[in-house]
Amino acid sequence: MELLIWGLLVAIRIGWSYLPQNGYIHPDEFFQTVEIVAGDILDVSAYRTWEFNVTDPIRSPIMPYALYGPVFHALKYLNSLSASPPPSLTASQVLRYPRLVMAVLSLVIDFSVYIIARKITASMKLSLFFLGSSYVMLTYQCRTFTNSIETLIFTSLLYMILTSTNVTCKHEQEASFEGKTRKEKGKGKELASGDDISAVNSCVYPSYTRLVLIGFLTMVGFFNRPTFLIFAFLPLLWYLFKVYIATADSASVKLIAFLKDISLIGFAAFVTFCILCTLDSIYYGKFTFESLIHDISDCLFIHSHKYQCFNEILASFVITPRNFVMYNVKKDNLAKHGLHPFYLHLVVNLPLLFGPLVYYILSMLFSRVKYFFTRMASIHLSSQVPFDLFLLVPVLFFSIFPHQEPRFLVPLLPLVILNAVQCVGEKTFSKFLLVFWISFNLVLSLFYGILHQGSIVPCITDLQEDFHNEVHSLVKENHSNVSYHFLFSNTYMPPRYLFLNKSPFLEIIDFMGDNYQGIRSTITRIKSKDSVTVKDEVIILILPGAVFNRVKYKIKVDMNILNTYFPHLSLEDPPDLKVLTKAKDWQTGLLDLMDQLSLFVVQIE
Repeated sequence: MELLIWGLLVAIRIGWSYLPQNGYIHPDEFFQTVEIVAGDILDVSAYRTWEFNVTDPIRSPIMPYALYGPVFHALKYLNSLSASPPPSLTASQVLRYPRLVMAVLSLVIDFSVYIIARKITASMKLSLFFLGSSYVMLTYQCRTFTNSIETLIFTSLLYMILTSTNVTCKHEQEASFEGKTRKEKGKGKELASGDDISAVNSCVYPSYTRLVLIGFLTMVGFFNRPTFLIFAFLPLLWYLFKVYIATADSASVKLIAFLKDISLIGFAAFVTFCILCTLDSIYYGKFTFESLIHDISDCLFIHSHKYQCFNEILASFVITPRNFVMYNVKKDNLAKHGLHPFYLHLVVNLPLLFGPLVYYILSMLFSRVKYFFTRMASIHLSSQVPFDLFLLVPVLFFSIFPHQEPRFLVPLLPLVILNAVQCVGEKTFSKFLLVFWISFNLVLSLFYGILHQGSIVPCITDLQEDFHNEVHSLVKENHSNVSYHFLFSNTYMPPRYLFLNKSPFLEIIDFMGDNYQGIRSTITRIKSKDSVTVKDEVIILILPGAVFNRVKYKIKVDMNILNTYFPHLSLEDPPDLKVLTKAKDWQTGLLDLMDQLSLFVVQIE
């Protein structure tokens, strides 16, 4: 039964990702990943944000390329097989399939949490239930956020760390030595009371492959988002303590093993760092692979000042994590994105993401403080992985920075689940918690998956199809006398790649908030261009119903409503609930409210 429930939750996760979800959580789900990759591979118009400027880029494109590049290459190839124009590639396809990749990859989190729960003797059933029913998994983790990629990498690192210490020392798996005959687990070898106990206490250290993977994952996570180190630091530190400090070998043996293994992790991380720096530098046009090899060869065999020569080569490299850190440590830069109080993560963002499970974080922390000394004296993987500390230390560290968004804490999801199942057993799982958890996640799944900015994607999907059909007709009839201008006001940034535009006949302008003067002057500019050319200029304005009357009054132009899309909620411009009381009857009030919860597509006359 439990397996059936988990399978159903996974089916909902993957199926809803493919439908797709129309809710729009945050612009970064597009503009830090798929917008860039699709623009490069599909050769369509895309909006490159300042984060990808070639001078001082702060984002590495490597992980987005690795995950979504194959998808777009496959779509491009299949589109090239289309028998006749118009192209078969649609906005729906380029939206769905990258999300489907993330939904499938999210199973890595399920697997890792399941295995770790088994290692710590917690309920595997509850672990999969909490994880599968979390709205964070259903929405955030099925989107193309770099934070979602960060969660995948961090969970994989946790798996590598927390499953590598279960056979560290044989003495940890033996019953206490009380003079009786006992067996060595896994071998069936009997040891009498007089046998040398050091044979039992010898340690088996992690394999070199696992250590290399730990170094590799740490550096890949660092390049994807430098904040990854904030999550990874304490688990890595605990790992070293667990494997090396708590072993029974002599101090010299432990020191040698420690130095060997930390060197291997460091070497793997360094090699990965060099590779990713090189790939970033090639992407941003600092050099080509051939020119790099040529320059290194010149330094080795031609130049007499080799030190200066190699310094010049190193100076040409792009180190995106360094640029990221240098940008984000400046408060003035963070102020451009919004400043928040230091307590926002603790008081708002944690409960918003994880709901009632936050209670168990506090409960575990309270127990740790209360029994600190006794617990520190008997740390074991089987029961004492400090998930509460793994959780709260990153939260406190992130709270130092004045720009705080809920998605920054998404990688904590597996830790929250594992912490909760240490506190809640199958026998103590109350109906109240079940109802509260399901209600909490159902409401927020609908909010982020359907309602929040929920009509931008379906609107663009329709506009893309209509525009491409129109362009095909114009080309077929040898006409090129129509230009289209799509103006977006009071919405989140429209993803440009979804338009799949390669035509000069389309202009997309994003006015963001209340920019009435900008809208009016743009319309005037386009109409004045229309009066001196033979071209027809079609102006389409897309805006929320909650601001429709206000914008119409401010810009003072005639509008013809072409379409409306429901539902669409903008928290920046919420609906006016007073329409329910101002209307002559409740039916009219309800229709007025639905209009305010819609996205309007209007043509400027």
